[in-house]
Amino acid sequence: MLPKFKIILLAVFCITLSINASVTSSSGGNESTIIKAEIFSFVDGTEDNGPDAVAYKKAYKLVLDEKWKDAIQEFSSFLNKYPRSSWKDDAGFWLCYSKEKAGYNLEEVFKSYQDFAKNNRRSKWADDARSNMIAVGQKLVQQGKVEYKTIINNLQKRNNEEISITALYALQNMGDEKALNAILKLYDSTKNKDYKGKIIYALGNFDSPKAFNRIVQIAKSEKDPDLQKKAVYALANTDKPEAVKTLKEILSSSASTKVRKTVLYALGNTDSPDIIPILKNIALTDKDTELAKTAVYALGNSDKKEALDAIKDVLKSSSRPDEVRKAALYALGNSDKSDIIPFLTDIAINEPNQSLAKAAVYSLGNSKSMQSIEAIKKVLKMAKAPDVRKAALYALGNSDISDIIPFLKSVALTEPDVSLAKAALYSLGNFKSKESVEAMKEILKNSKVPEVRKAALYALGNSDISDIIPFLKNVALTEPDVSLAKAAVYSLGNFESKQSVGALKDILQNATSTEVKKAAIYSLFNANKNGMDIKTLSELLTTENDPELRKTIVYQLGNINDKEAVSALVKVINGDKSLEVRKAAVTALGNIKSPEAQEALLKILQK
Repeated sequence: MLPKFKIILLAVFCITLSINASVTSSSGGNESTIIKAEIFSFVDGTEDNGPDAVAYKKAYKLVLDEKWKDAIQEFSSFLNKYPRSSWKDDAGFWLCYSKEKAGYNLEEVFKSYQDFAKNNRRSKWADDARSNMIAVGQKLVQQGKVEYKTIINNLQKRNNEEISITALYALQNMGDEKALNAILKLYDSTKNKDYKGKIIYALGNFDSPKAFNRIVQIAKSEKDPDLQKKAVYALANTDKPEAVKTLKEILSSSASTKVRKTVLYALGNTDSPDIIPILKNIALTDKDTELAKTAVYALGNSDKKEALDAIKDVLKSSSRPDEVRKAALYALGNSDKSDIIPFLTDIAINEPNQSLAKAAVYSLGNSKSMQSIEAIKKVLKMAKAPDVRKAALYALGNSDISDIIPFLKSVALTEPDVSLAKAALYSLGNFKSKESVEAMKEILKNSKVPEVRKAALYALGNSDISDIIPFLKNVALTEPDVSLAKAAVYSLGNFESKQSVGALKDILQNATSTEVKKAAIYSLFNANKNGMDIKTLSELLTTENDPELRKTIVYQLGNINDKEAVSALVKVINGDKSLEVRKAAVTALGNIKSPEAQEALLKILQK
């Protein structure tokens, strides 16, 4: 988007006319021709000169000059260098077109257009690509490759159907009897499921008894459940009393569970006063668990007191499956009624079924209000089951209310149950704020429990705050507890940034513990998979005295499919003092599975 200030458009447009046509040549073949308008804007007298735009225009000029081979090279380079550019679709299409004009094998050209159309369905060039596929495909059929005829026919059929769908919506807007009859005839004649679905949608917009009756017929009798579902939604959207009656009839019929679930959702969105007892009855009595759950969720869509009371009754029914009662808890959790909170709190504390008690806690967490936060704290204090208390901590961590950070820090430092203290830490990590980072640092410093301190390091590694990288690096290099130092290293590996890679390299070179160095190697690969510094590792192989560490480096080199990695491993095989390290290098070569690695292994056999 151009900036709103100082916009001056000068001599603005470089335009080349655009024609998309198939021209029949004198030899009887089809030659596809496309010339596309390109409009380049100028701002403050300067051409839009982002590096991708400049590269695209350079390649496009070669199309205008009909230098097809050069254009292929430039567009290929562009797509490799700028895979996320706004010009990507344009470059992809013109690459296909340039291949066609350069005289590439027609099957390769066809495949290029086909891949482009498949991978860029919403591109402005997709239709052009499909049109050119038809033209190229016709040439291939003329060459005797009849397998392309089916593809061409399908493409032409698709084009015809898209035109028909456009006509369908135009007819719908007319809204008269003649248009309706034409649409009904189309529904009976077409076999295309997507097309039928669009016709059902169009019928729903006709204010006509004839259209309504047809939708009812489809909803009740159509063999395809997906089309039945579309008809159900179309019925619900009519807001007619007869529609509700029809939906009730379908609900009590032998229709599939899929369709009946759709009916329940549709009924839940109506204002009919007698719907709530129907939904409650299904939730309380239906043997199909999925259907009963759907009835509960449909009740949850209503803000009426009767609906909430019905959900509570479902929850109190101990004879119902746990999944249905859980659905009731989640439906209550989505209610904005404040009087639901004490009800959920009581269940979380006193319900003997821990699965339901935890569901009540998570439902409280959905409220994200101070009243619900206080209720969750109460659950944490009064619930007897550790898993329920843990669920309370996780719910607090998902609250997005920063006032809870000091409370979670206190739990992590004082809670005697280590699993709960760790849960408080992980919940702190969800905040991803400077305040939560400082709290985790304090826990690392002051906790006397090694497991909790380790959890603090892992939580810091998930903070996504890059300012923590120097702190973690310092812990890795100075912490006397090796397990904690390694935890700091692994946390650094989570950042996947240049800064964290630099920190890991420093640890690799300066740490005194072999185990910490090993952890640094593993983390380097996790943090920098696409740009591993093979040179650094190769140098370490020549300077590191510990054979176990050299083996670790060797095995990690075996995960890099690169010529430099192969060369480094060959040097190890030919020169390392340790037989075990040399054997590890051979195994690592086998893992690379590249031609260079294979050649190196064959040379070993020939010695």
